[in-house]
Amino acid sequence: MEKMIPNTTATTATATKPAPTTTPAPAKTTENKTPAPKITFGLLKEVPIEEVWNDKDGTFADWFAENVQMLDSALGMTFTDVEKIGKGDFTATAGKRKVLIETQLGQTNHHNLGRLLAHATEHAANVAVWVVANARSEHKATVHWMNANGVALYLVELHTYKVGNETMAANFEVIEKP
Repeated sequence: MEKMIPNTTATTATATKPAPTTTPAPAKTTENKTPAPKITFGLLKEVPIEEVWNDKDGTFADWFAENVQMLDSALGMTFTDVEKIGKGDFTATAGKRKVLIETQLGQTNHHNLGRLLAHATEHAANVAVWVVANARSEHKATVHWMNANGVALYLVELHTYKVGNETMAANFEVIEKP
């Protein structure tokens, strides 16, 4: 009888860890590298808004009309159909809402708050925006109370800055919102 010998040529798979790979260090060269451009910063100094614009000559209203997108950004809405309706008053559309914007270069006062509300009513505005240089505490409280009672009113302070010796910057800071 013949003896059967098992086939010993079969292979079995074994798991082996690959050899770790290393990245060779870059060769040192003597090439001249261009230095990164130098970043220059200017000193930021707040400038009273009354020193930037004269309320009587209309330059602020003109600047505002040309730069209303800065207010868009602060409020998170996009104004279209912006129209000047008075010395510092504007109407605009934001989506399907009619907006009245009242600008005041000085400190808030009762007269301008009343004017804002009267103009918002006259122009059937859904939203009113009061842009001022300085909001007094009683007007902040009044706008807060009005918003809590269903009136959509924004109170926004405009701050102006000088960057370095010449460049000007403006920032709209939302104080109260619906």
